Order: sequence, then C-alpha cells, then structure tokens
Amino acid sequence: GFSSVGQILASYGEGFIIWDLKTQKPLDPPLTGHENPMTVLVFSPDRKVLAAASKDKTIILWDPNTRKPLGPPLKGHQDAVQHIKFSPDGQILASVGKDKTIILWDLKTFQPLGQPLKGNQNEVLGVEFSPDGQILVSVGDGTILWDLKTHRPLRTLLGGDETLVYSVAFSPDGQTLASGGENLHFRLWDVKSIRPSGTLPTGHTGVVQSLACSPDGKLLASASSDETVIFWDLKTRKPLGPPLKGHQDAVWSIAFSPDGQILASGSADNTIILWDPKTRKPLGAPLTGHNDMAVSLAFSPDGRMIASGGKNIILWDLNTRKPLVPPLSELYGYVAFSPDGCTLAAGGYDIILWDLKTRKPLGPPLIDNKPSPSKVTFSPTGDILAEISTKRGNVRLWNLKTREPQGIETENVSSLAFSPDGHTLATGGDGIIFWDIQMGRPLGSPPAGDKTGVNSVIFSPDGQTLASGNDDGSVRFYDGSLQSWLERAGRVANRNLTHGEWKKYLGDEPYRRTFTNLPEGEKNP
Repeated sequence: GFSSVGQILASYGEGFIIWDLKTQKPLDPPLTGHENPMTVLVFSPDRKVLAAASKDKTIILWDPNTRKPLGPPLKGHQDAVQHIKFSPDGQILASVGKDKTIILWDLKTFQPLGQPLKGNQNEVLGVEFSPDGQILVSVGDGTILWDLKTHRPLRTLLGGDETLVYSVAFSPDGQTLASGGENLHFRLWDVKSIRPSGTLPTGHTGVVQSLACSPDGKLLASASSDETVIFWDLKTRKPLGPPLKGHQDAVWSIAFSPDGQILASGSADNTIILWDPKTRKPLGAPLTGHNDMAVSLAFSPDGRMIASGGKNIILWDLNTRKPLVPPLSELYGYVAFSPDGCTLAAGGYDIILWDLKTRKPLGPPLIDNKPSPSKVTFSPTGDILAEISTKRGNVRLWNLKTREPQGIETENVSSLAFSPDGHTLATGGDGIIFWDIQMGRPLGSPPAGDKTGVNSVIFSPDGQTLASGNDDGSVRFYDGSLQSWLERAGRVANRNLTHGEWKKYLGDEPYRRTFTNLPEGEKNP
C-alpha cells in the first residue's frame, strides 16, 4: 500500500519505506516495529506524524523526518486494526478495529479519549471526520454519526436496502454528507438536519431503539443508543425526570412486566437491568449470562419469567433471577411470547415456535435459512405472528393455524405494533403507515407524521395513542384511531375530507361525512 504527502511517499507491507519523490529513492532501509503485516499508513494533516496500523492490534506513530517512533505502540484493540484517520486539526487519531470498536486517541498524551465507541453491531469498515472536527462518521453495517464532544451517537442514517455502507465523504463546507453502499447507490444527506442544535427537548441524544408501554397506560419507556432509559407520562407526553443511567453501552430493548412493577432493559454491554418504575432505581444487580448484546426482551404473560434474545436465548426465573435452564443455544435472535404464555417465538435466521411445556419446537420452522434475523410479534389474539426482516425491512404475517403467510407488501420497515383490538397494524421505518390486517391494505398515515427514521412504534393499551421512537433521538405521539384523524382534519379545515383525502387515509373504505352538519367534500381524484 502507499500513502503520500508533499515530497515524500511511504509504502508498506511487512515494514515500510519512506521515499524521496524528487530522487525517487528510499530515504532509509525499511522501518519495522510491528509483529504482523501493516494494514494502513496515514500522514497527519501537518505532515509531522505518520501513523501505521497493523494486524498485531497496535498502532505506531512515527516522525517521518527522523524515521523514529514517537512513543510506544498504541494498544487498545482486541483484534487487527483495519482503518485509521486523523482529525482535521491533527489532535485526534480514530482507529477502527476488527473487534467492531472505534478508539479515539489523544495525540498529546497517546491515551484513549474515553471508552471505545460501539455502535455497529457486526462490522465497522471505516471512519470520517467532518471538516470542523465536531462529528465522526462510522460506516459498516449502517452509518452512525458521533458527537465528538459527548462521544455519543447523534443519529443512525437509514441507507435504504444496502446491508453494508462502504464509504462516506463530507463536502468541503461540511454541509453535505455522501454515503455509498453495497447496492451500488449513493445518497446525499443534509448535515444541518442531521445535527441537533443544543439539547433535544425529547431527552435522548442518540437513536431511540425500543419503546414499551406500562399495562395501565400511564407510562411509556424509551431506550436509546445513548445508554439511557427515559420514562414518559402518556397523559402529558413529557419525560418524567432525567434519563436513567446504568448501562455501559447502547440500550437495545425494553419491556414492562404484566403487572407494571418492573421494566427490563437489555443492552450491548451484555447485561439486563430490572428497574423499579416508581423509585426509578435498579432492582438488584444486572442479570448477566449473555456473551453478546441482549437485542430483545419479553415477559411471559404470567409475569414469572423473562426471555432475552441475542446470539442465544435465556429464560430467566424472576424470583431467583437465574436462568430456568441453560441458555437455549439452538434458539437465537428476537423473542416474543404468545398471549396464552404457551409458546415462545424465536426470530433468528429460522423462525421457530417453541413449546414452553415440552421445551421442543412446535413442528418445523415457519421459514428457515433466511438471509437475516427477523423481529417477531404476536397479535393480541395469538393467531398471527408478524415478522420483520432486519436486512430488507420486509413484513410478513403468518397465520398460525394454517402456518401459511398472509400479508402486506411493504419494505424499509424497522418496527411494527398491533393495535389492542388486533384489527390494525402500525409499521414504522420510512414514515408511519397503518394497515388493515384482514384486507392486507394500507389505511394511511397519521397527519403530519414522520417521513423517515422511525425506529420503533407502539400503541397505548387503550389504542388511542401511538408513540414512535426515532433516529433523531425524539419520541413523538399521535392519535392512534382512524376516527381521531378524521375529526382532527375536520376541525382544522372546518370541512369534511375530500374524496381524494379520504382515499389517501382510508383506502377503499366507503366514503362518508364525518361531520353531518358540514357538506360533503369535493370529489377530486
């Protein structure tokens, strides 16, 4: 490989050679110091430092003039260092490891600036600094923007259907970000709309990963990549106190117990914390047992156990706070209990229905050898299982009596929720869409709803409110019933919906006047 600046060129492999570009001759014999081959070589912006990364998990900083190390190797990664990048002012070096972490190095002290950044679940391919040095972008299985003041995510960009993002680049003025992915497309992002100004009024400073409603409909909980959990008052729609801090990494999943006395949160720090919603404090020490992040949580309907999913599934006894059985290594992925508590659905690369009494599968997988795991959710009546492909965002509804798919045709969905009556499905992803489950058709979207970046949706127990958790860190609330949309539209416009508006929001449902004292709306297309 090669890296050049000014009048010198560095080439690397087992060691590296510094070349004088005027004479086209090496300035010295090959320089060595790494135990394994180097992976990348980068000059600092002021040309005074040459950083060399290696498969031996270290980085060595060299003075290109004296051709001597500036100090001992930088050690922190647990696997090969794959990529390094200097900040525009040359004060920080970002390194990307095969261990899926990013380390920010202070080049004055040669020490890490805080803990490693962990956001990409499967692979980090590279990083890029914004021209002002305030944002770091990491790419791989997603694109994450990091605030370099707080070392927390600002936002995860939704890149469409590519599974890997290979490269990003800022425009010289720092106002536009370009990203290129596996599907051979590239996208342009407005950095102003990505970067929040000041403290978000919604409380979170990172992506909202999961939402949960208390059974009495009084509380909403939100979990975020900013490592916190926030309780919300569903009546006032405002946060109840400051964020709860206890996890050491992104919080991926949350769930309320059936009696509402416990909120469980699962994190990328491989632990589960049980919180008391009244005192807002942990109920004892975290549950440990996963060797990777707990991406999904579900309480059994009788409240006696909790299932946590990741690279394996663990069933916990809430009385003893210990696993009921050894981790179910044959099951993995996302979890959901059936309403009667007899079945556990596991949404890995196979979708398996697990009989909790016999501890055996209920027949063959609904589908197997999928390209990616699926999020799974039972309908309130228990006769339908909904799944979302985490790769493409496709939704499929399974009739559990016939074990045949029935469904809706959509994509780019990251979350879904059944209405309490089981008649309506809300999907979140590139906006929010309501679906008629029986007919398999869209019913429309909430007026003034989110257009993109919806990462989680949930209905309140009475079905009157829909909450969305979003990639910009916000939690938003909407009226959950179709009737409320019609009434609100009529109040604002002082008229009934036109035929075109009716079709947009209610599909093929026969037109009717919502307000009998007002005339019928125009019959526009």
